[in-house]
Amino acid sequence: MPNLKILSTARKRTFNDAPKLSSNARHCYFLIDADTRKVINTLRTNINKVGFLMQRAYFQAKGRFFDESLFKHKDLRFAEKALGLKKPVDLAGYSMKSKTQHKNLILESFKWKAFRNRDHEDLAAHALLHVDKRKSSEDVLFALLDFCWASKVEIPSYDQFSNIVSDSFNQYENTILKRTKARLDEKMTDALLSLLSNTKNSVRFGDLKKIDQAHTQRALKKNAEILAYFRDIFFVIEPLLKELALTEEGTKYFADWVYKSSTRQITQLQNPIKQCLYLAAFVQDQFYLRQDYAVDAFLKVIRSTVNSAKGYDRKQKESMEKEEQLSSKSVLDSAKSSKQILKLALNISQDHSITYSQRNEQVINLIESYCNPPIYNRS
Repeated sequence: MPNLKILSTARKRTFNDAPKLSSNARHCYFLIDADTRKVINTLRTNINKVGFLMQRAYFQAKGRFFDESLFKHKDLRFAEKALGLKKPVDLAGYSMKSKTQHKNLILESFKWKAFRNRDHEDLAAHALLHVDKRKSSEDVLFALLDFCWASKVEIPSYDQFSNIVSDSFNQYENTILKRTKARLDEKMTDALLSLLSNTKNSVRFGDLKKIDQAHTQRALKKNAEILAYFRDIFFVIEPLLKELALTEEGTKYFADWVYKSSTRQITQLQNPIKQCLYLAAFVQDQFYLRQDYAVDAFLKVIRSTVNSAKGYDRKQKESMEKEEQLSSKSVLDSAKSSKQILKLALNISQDHSITYSQRNEQVINLIESYCNPPIYNRS
């Protein structure tokens, strides 16, 4: 089985490349203390002095050693300046023998050890612990990197890490396959393989990987039917799933292969036990996902209905409030008119320039006209 692709090409290049030092880091890592000065004074050539100082600085930054072709130009000039050299040094003559000697000197000065076969075994055992917890391949890689720093072991290359992580995942998968083979029966196998033909549900296998996010009645009904389909298969294979006892991360690890593969790729898988394992993880993942989605969709529909009801209630309330305002305005206008009529009636009754009979008639007419307003013909 080929190695896992743990990091992207760009991140892999960064992992293997010499460190990119900041100005502050450069001043710290290229600082020549008394002990370092003693070692440099034992080196005869400027090539070895610059090579040693470069390796020492980079080791402090990344815990490993690099070929001189990866040395950064800016760092080389800084190292030459720190050593008091007036001319640039060509490291073409930096021999393998000198590199090995410098590596051993640097490891000894920092109390680290070189990466050996036994360290490879320790990393493999440590990787299995993390894989057994179903961590992602990237998490496992950086756990191993952290283990090296804590153990003061020279950091291996990305490819070495990749080999260890991939072997650990393969070993873990083989263990799960053995459990699958021991528990899988004919009924479970038929239920899982029915996903690929799917004659019962009349939905393409590719569509089973996706959940319709719409909240229409048609979409909700379709999702409910597919959920019921996965539920039926889940209950058939439940004894197998209990035996495997996969965590969420473990389920995702095996199910991801199904998500990323076409129906043809799955059917062409040579190992039927592995085929059923991947499909079982896929069923478990889909069954749980669709249950969560069904609850979420139901809550959203309820929330939408409640919001619609609230909106209708708000409009009704606003309408009633408007009617009340109009009614209140009418009452106020009426009160205002009544006051004006009474004031006019009082003025007429107190007007002695006209006869009593005239005053009496005008007041009566005024009050009658207020109590019985005229009806206007609209035609």
